[in-house]
Amino acid sequence: MCVVKSFADDATAVAVAVANDTDNGLACGIITENATHGPSVARRIRTGIVHVNDQWAHYPF
Repeated sequence: MCVVKSFADDATAVAVAVANDTDNGLACGIITENATHGPSVARRIRTGIVHVNDQWAHYPF
């Protein structure tokens, strides 16, 4: 299953809450222009794998 959500810069807390409110949570991808912001958000998401600006179609399989 592929789920895509898009949030504006000022909605980071909402994006993290939505990402953490799922029964799936196998992998997460974060696309950002800010090299510091991506890893900071990634640490707040409860998932198996987090990709920041690097998501491959075959991951995590």
